[in-house]
Amino acid sequence: MVEAEESYDVIIIGGGIAGLSCAVSLLRHFATGPSGPVSIALVEWQERLGGRLYSCKVGDVEADAGAAWVHGVDGNPLIEDGWIGPEDLVPSSAQNIWLHGPAETDSCSFKASEEDETWERRLAVVGAAASMAQGGRSLQDGLLETEPIMGPLAHAERRRLRMLEGWFGMSADRIGLLEWDGEHGSMGDYPGAHAVLKGGMRILVERLANEAQRLGLKVVLGQEVCAVEEVRDEVRIHCHQRCFRAQWAVVTVSLGVLQSRPSFLQLPEKPLQRLEMCHYNKLLLNVSESAAARFPVFTDLVSHHFWQLFNYWPLTGKPLLSLATLSAEAEKLTDEEALEAACGLLTLAKHEIRASHFTRWGRVPWACGSYSVSSKDAEWDDIRALLLATEEGRIKVAGEHTHEEHQGGFHAAYLSGKRAAQEVWEGFQAVA
Repeated sequence: MVEAEESYDVIIIGGGIAGLSCAVSLLRHFATGPSGPVSIALVEWQERLGGRLYSCKVGDVEADAGAAWVHGVDGNPLIEDGWIGPEDLVPSSAQNIWLHGPAETDSCSFKASEEDETWERRLAVVGAAASMAQGGRSLQDGLLETEPIMGPLAHAERRRLRMLEGWFGMSADRIGLLEWDGEHGSMGDYPGAHAVLKGGMRILVERLANEAQRLGLKVVLGQEVCAVEEVRDEVRIHCHQRCFRAQWAVVTVSLGVLQSRPSFLQLPEKPLQRLEMCHYNKLLLNVSESAAARFPVFTDLVSHHFWQLFNYWPLTGKPLLSLATLSAEAEKLTDEEALEAACGLLTLAKHEIRASHFTRWGRVPWACGSYSVSSKDAEWDDIRALLLATEEGRIKVAGEHTHEEHQGGFHAAYLSGKRAAQEVWEGFQAVA
């Protein structure tokens, strides 16, 4: 069957935060610039917008099955640009509890101790070694090298390591040692309190989407893009039985999709494959109020499958528990097996569970993982190599995996969308 063709000035592929951010920024550029109106379309595989910002119902409670935290409120671009207001924020920890441990006021099952101070000194030693490290070495390698001097990890240090693994979404033997290099490493957050949103991440998606469509964005849902190619002075986007043509295109699909579909877009193979998608998943439990009240906001878990418990009840009044898993192996659990393991770990009775939802982001074809990480196989300039590969062409890339400083966070996706919009805008001006 012959593909039906549609033409636009710009096509944005992917309707997550990067795609929506790019659309809003680009439409605002053209609304105030001398070039006049342009036609911009966003093509999305799913029947909804938002990507890995996904709010779903767990029984009668709405929950964030994907990204859930605003990681630092001081200088956060989504707050600075007005998409998130102070009235939306519910602080969950006074600082980055995953990387820096709990503050005195944080609600958690553990408190800072002298062993935490030892952990900080140990990480400083790891950081010094990381500045001379090459790819192929892990955080676990760096920690083992400290043991002859500092001894094995104490109990609180092992807890801090589990929290840190939760931040990166993978185990220490996969986290790249280069992440502790002060020049090239990236922790991905902002200073200040970390918070959840009262209305969930749904409100951020809705605000960006509403503004983009108000400015004239055309949204095309339910279209799986098979390939993107630049042919002379245009870009062709091939879907099943449908083709789009544009002067410029911005590809915002996840790293996992790009890795699993080498023919989707021509990018340098080695940097692309060295980066890694993690398998951070959640078992979301809608529980009775009395069950929710038994737990603090953060609970450290020592379990084969679950790393941490996050409790919304003290923050939002929702009787919602979120248990984090980090391994691809955990995705093989059935819903019943995951629920049984959680009930045993938390000593919850079955009648206290009203509803549950278990995410498996590695098995979602339009995501192929939760978020990207510079694992031990990555080189410090892999993300830069992906950006340089598209610098001169009419196809630009965006997404959390394309932002070096804040890789992995949805604020990275937001910033990368703005960057890609600027690149397309400058390209238009150059040929005008």
